[in-house]
Amino acid sequence: MGTKAIFAMCALALALMLSGARTATATDWCKGYLNIRQYDMAVQSCTEAISSGRYAGKDLAVLFFERGAAYIYKGRYGSAVSDFSKAIALEPSYTDAYDGRAVAYGYEGRYALAIADFTKAIALNPLDVNAYDIRGVFYIDSGQYALAISDFNKALALNPQDAGAYKGRGLSHEKKGEYDLAISDLDTAIRLSPADPSAYRIRGLCHEKKGEKAQALSDYMKAAELTKKP
Repeated sequence: MGTKAIFAMCALALALMLSGARTATATDWCKGYLNIRQYDMAVQSCTEAISSGRYAGKDLAVLFFERGAAYIYKGRYGSAVSDFSKAIALEPSYTDAYDGRAVAYGYEGRYALAIADFTKAIALNPLDVNAYDIRGVFYIDSGQYALAISDFNKALALNPQDAGAYKGRGLSHEKKGEYDLAISDLDTAIRLSPADPSAYRIRGLCHEKKGEKAQALSDYMKAAELTKKP
């Protein structure tokens, strides 16, 4: 899948976390800036609200979570880890904060810590599809392909239309040399998300390793075409 494609899944997961985050009306400015990708303004807005002393408990935890998310998008992963940790200290059962910190750890290459946080998030909420999806990604990056497949299976049991889980499971099978299983999963991933170049790229690699040069070339060309699109 490649590092960029892996963390594209993380960014998507983070966006889904943000869409579900509960905020008080007073924190909406911070989240609003995040939604329009104004990350400097999101950090400023969240910092002003945090420093005001007007928020406590869950509302303050949400502000730290949202500022942590902005820091991830700005590439300030250490700051993101710090903010997610503060959110967790305020609300120890804040599942999204564990998910967010895990994503930040992943960007830093600290996969064991990322996996541990996703495991905690799943313990708090066994229906957390994002946690299974991205923990599976980190298992792939750690070379633990059987565990990755198990996580993608769990994600698909919760959401059978999860294209990312099919792609992740397909990549896991490719890493294990199970090319027919990989191609089957990638066929489904592409059917569900036909504009994802990385799915074509992985499927092309599987065809190439099977000696199916025409199919491989077709997939690589489609991946290149989609990558060039704005």
